[in-house]
Amino acid sequence: MKLLWLADAGQYLVGTIRHLCRRPYRAVVREGNMPRIIAPKTLYILNEDGDPWQATMRCPCGCGSALEMNLVPDEKAVWRAKVEPDGTGTLHPSVWRQVGCRSHFFIRNGKIRWCE
Repeated sequence: MKLLWLADAGQYLVGTIRHLCRRPYRAVVREGNMPRIIAPKTLYILNEDGDPWQATMRCPCGCGSALEMNLVPDEKAVWRAKVEPDGTGTLHPSVWRQVGCRSHFFIRNGKIRWCE
């Protein structure tokens, strides 16, 4: 009877951890350069004079690598990033790391969609 609170606290903690793991990627638009510390589950869209030039995020596989995707349309290998109405991010086309963890994924409405 006295340990019921401990079981309830454990269930609450597990639920909180599950919620944080499922939390969508939010999009943050910044003018200038990438932040010194890249927050988890955040897609940074970097602008210069109001024009997007780079998207930055941590690799969603958990390896911790910083990923930088070009948003300048005149360059080769270009992505499109946008902020959805609910504040989440979308990144297109897929990101496919050729070194390191070799992750391959899309971000749609803040959710990672892994490629086979």
